[in-house]
Amino acid sequence: NPTRDWLYINYGEQLTEKSRLLVLDLSGKVMLTNPVPSGLIIQQLDVSSLPEGMYMIYRVVGDVIKGYSKFIRTR
Repeated sequence: NPTRDWLYINYGEQLTEKSRLLVLDLSGKVMLTNPVPSGLIIQQLDVSSLPEGMYMIYRVVGDVIKGYSKFIRTR
């Protein structure tokens, strides 16, 4: 799922707990963090500041990973 500026995340159901998104490059460096309020089903994330490349994105509640995926940032 390549993207240029915006990433749309569909959680599949309404979230019942606050969490956060972590975007990591392939070396494991955290490139972005973003709060996720409860009640969302779809979230828009601005990734335009990231360099071109592949990234992993994690949704974390406390210290527990609740979901993850990967995406490619293109120009």
